[in-house]
Amino acid sequence: MSGNRVELSMPITNITEVKSTSAFFSLAAHSKYFINKDFYFSVGPEVSYLMWNYGSTYIDDERQTYLKETEFFNRTNFLVSSSVGFSKKVEESRKNAPIQIDLLWYLELRMKKGVTNILKEDFFGDLTSSILSFELVTGISFSSKK
Repeated sequence: MSGNRVELSMPITNITEVKSTSAFFSLAAHSKYFINKDFYFSVGPEVSYLMWNYGSTYIDDERQTYLKETEFFNRTNFLVSSSVGFSKKVEESRKNAPIQIDLLWYLELRMKKGVTNILKEDFFGDLTSSILSFELVTGISFSSKK
């Protein structure tokens, strides 16, 4: 989920601010490179699909409109994403198991930068905007880590 806020100073209207909130479904393909046993970085392409976008306009602090504006945005966006992270074994699989799958806890700082315009050109003209995101993510994964 992401969002943005733009403050306006337009003499033809008294709208002072526009807020937008979007929800994306993203799929990334990253190669992971371990610096040592616990620290790693990864980089790779990502594709993001816009599920919905809602926008609001404000005059001072009072909301004026609230609208679903997904039709003004390109649904599919391409990004370059990377991360730096830390992972630690929490539980090991049995030594005599046919496939060694361990339980890992991880903490990552992710950065995503869009390479495509998220705004539809036929509606916004020359105005461009791309995704720029920083995320702090933690979780548990199942993998083999020697």
